[in-house]
Amino acid sequence: MIYILSVSSLGDILGEKLSKNFSSVYFSKDKIKAVGLNEITKEAMEKAKGIIFISSTGIAVRAIATYLKGKTIDPGVVVVDAKGEYAISLLSGHLGGGNELAVKVSEILKAMPIITTATDSLGVKAPDMISKENNLLISDMKKAKDISAFLIEGKKVVFEDEDKIIDIPKGYIECTEGSENLPKVKVTNKISGSEALVLVRKNLILGIGCRKDVPKEKMLNFIRESLKEYGYREDSVLKISTIDLKSKEEAILNISQVFSVPLEIHSRGEVRKIEHLFKCSDFVRKSIGVGAVAEPCVYLSGGEIVVERISKEGMTLCIGEGR
Repeated sequence: MIYILSVSSLGDILGEKLSKNFSSVYFSKDKIKAVGLNEITKEAMEKAKGIIFISSTGIAVRAIATYLKGKTIDPGVVVVDAKGEYAISLLSGHLGGGNELAVKVSEILKAMPIITTATDSLGVKAPDMISKENNLLISDMKKAKDISAFLIEGKKVVFEDEDKIIDIPKGYIECTEGSENLPKVKVTNKISGSEALVLVRKNLILGIGCRKDVPKEKMLNFIRESLKEYGYREDSVLKISTIDLKSKEEAILNISQVFSVPLEIHSRGEVRKIEHLFKCSDFVRKSIGVGAVAEPCVYLSGGEIVVERISKEGMTLCIGEGR
């Protein structure tokens, strides 16, 4: 949701026009006067995907200053002058989408977009833009800032996508022999021992099964140790998958909570249709009605299996990557 705030009668004309082009909450001059700019801005900074101030930059800066939390959290903020001649990206141009919002506003109002982030001015992609465009996680914001500084200074920065999905962005060079000592951006879901800035591909699907009432800590240790053993980052986990019979297991629910990812449940009927594709256990089938849990659940959740079923003390895990 985009919040649109106008502080003048001229601004109200622009606000009405913008509100018709966005999924938005619109506050006219009179409504802001009645409720208070401070209260509205507080709500907007907490809830909005982006904020458009139709005001001076001074008013916008003073309004948002108290509520700033950081570039990974703050929404994009755009300021439009009362005549609608300029759309200025004021805050969170990359991760918050401020630059993109400024461009959209300028297209609607036939205004000039003002983008001041240095990498955009130079036509190179900052790590946070690569991250945003490809649904990646930035592992280290300080390293990301350092990489942006190198790019602005025209220094060589290596780019490597382990899965070779993303083309090498403008301003970067390919990873080749002899480039080991250059600053580097690496896209991966694996644990990296290098000094590279890792942009995390969040695509792991964990299929989990277990006997009844496995202790939460025991399951958590099993999952973490297994991920580490096979070289995968914990923050690359996209979702957890299990069968309906295990949907209330505290140990599995806890994994979903600790990793802050959704738990996807599949019926045993779904599993029976595809379990012949995997190694099954007659003992498991007699116990719960299907011959396997972890691997079929990864498959049903859209994963390609990269680590086959691991078993330990009544717990099973299969690791897959989203297709």
